[in-house]
Amino acid sequence: MLALGLLSILLTPKAVRRQNEFSYGPILEVAALFIGIFLTMIPALQILNARGPELGLSRPWHYFWITGSLSSFLDNAPTYLTFAAVAAGTKGVSVADATYLADFLHVDGGDALLAQDRAFAQAVRERGAPLVSGEDGYRALDLALRIQESIPPLEDAP
Repeated sequence: MLALGLLSILLTPKAVRRQNEFSYGPILEVAALFIGIFLTMIPALQILNARGPELGLSRPWHYFWITGSLSSFLDNAPTYLTFAAVAAGTKGVSVADATYLADFLHVDGGDALLAQDRAFAQAVRERGAPLVSGEDGYRALDLALRIQESIPPLEDAP
């Protein structure tokens, strides 16, 4: 996204930006707002991490529904961080260290995608079961399709 922004700055004639009354003010305001949101979330995340097991969230569907409810009025990033902190806390992983998600996922170096690729390659080499099976994928797809079908179509917008 930063690369596209930089390309836009480099390739868009200054006259066009002046004509559109472009300024960085709104971008900086949103950046400051998000920095403030994430900074003020730190104590709440630490509390949720420490007291998360008391919330009774123990099954994946618990996280699915509570996350969906929270994201109906919060941006997705704070919602994700909230429940990542709770889930890590249920396993005794502290959010005090910036690599807590890697610790929670038992991933060395914090690269979850690389770890998933390694686990898949190991399953293929050893003819073992992958972390996420094809059946899991089909169940996720089926759930996504049922959710999509349950959403009424939008009327033609003006």
